[in-house]
Amino acid sequence: MSKAFKYIFIIVLIFSVTKLNAQDFEDDAALWLNVYLEKRIKDKFDVHFTHSSRINNNFSEYGLGYGDIGLTYYYKKNIKIMADYVLRQQRNLNGSYSTRNRAYLALLLKKEIGRFKFGYRNLFQGQLTDMYTSEKGLIPVFYDRNKVSVKYDINKRFTASVSEELYYPLYQAKNKGFDRSRSTIGLTYKFSKRTNIEFAFTYRHELNAFSRTKRDFIYGVTFSRIISNSWGESID
Repeated sequence: MSKAFKYIFIIVLIFSVTKLNAQDFEDDAALWLNVYLEKRIKDKFDVHFTHSSRINNNFSEYGLGYGDIGLTYYYKKNIKIMADYVLRQQRNLNGSYSTRNRAYLALLLKKEIGRFKFGYRNLFQGQLTDMYTSEKGLIPVFYDRNKVSVKYDINKRFTASVSEELYYPLYQAKNKGFDRSRSTIGLTYKFSKRTNIEFAFTYRHELNAFSRTKRDFIYGVTFSRIISNSWGESID
């Protein structure tokens, strides 16, 4: 069991190291606090809600908060489709907050082999920023996001996980190719089959930047309550 956890840690370390180069970096540390709730409404559907609060600028200011509500369709045991709406309030440099309306459609696949769970998610995302107060408020920004993950059940209570996500902007106004990545390592403790808490560390890295490259070192805590037997995750 300990060997498997070491392998997972090494994978995330490799992800992080391969992103480091001689660029000029702008670093920040953040705390993300999340609550995820899910309710199975029929054999093939569930409804879920996520609330997230993010404290940025080296844990000194409330940078972002959002509510995410969505519906999941279980096509097969290992395949599901998810559609969500997200209302976000994000802090601007002048201290005011920007309203962002986001929607996404995602395809999620999973495969279990022994204690390992392998996952892939492809997500199409669109967002409007300050719809009625900005000149570009009604111009949507689209992303294609791809994420792979590996989870390992250490025992009945603890699960270790790693994931890597890449963001591809479809409009390509500033960058060519992927413009952001997230590398995450986490540990989940199960209070019961339906209730758990996850502690995670995420390294978020801006790619192909023309100016200073932004790097975020994120510490996250997520409390999840499943009001039915299903499998899910929060997306932001």
